Amino acid sequence: MNKIIGYFLLCVGLALIFFATISMFKVFVNKQAPVKVLNTMNFSVNTQYGPMGVNSPEGAATLNLVVHALLMFFMVSVGARVSTIGVNLVKVDAVSEAIAKLEDIKKL
Repeated sequence: MNKIIGYFLLCVGLALIFFATISMFKVFVNKQAPVKVLNTMNFSVNTQYGPMGVNSPEGAATLNLVVHALLMFFMVSVGARVSTIGVNLVKVDAVSEAIAKLEDIKKL
């Protein structure tokens, strides 16, 4: 049973890593929009020379890209942890089988 759960967790972890990597690739080649966390609008500032318009969507787009990259890095690290748990479950099962075989050999 540990082996089945271990392989399942290994596959889930690898899938998380794969989909996070694909998402980041799509965002950086501009095929998909990054996660929209910040939404800013244009505003004007009154100066001594009169009102001056400030265009802020470019800064928001850059910050959204950084937030998306951090989120995908987090997803990759979660996938790595889940995969590690799966590998450890498979290893423990293999070690317990080897110990059982050694005990059988000692009985002979």
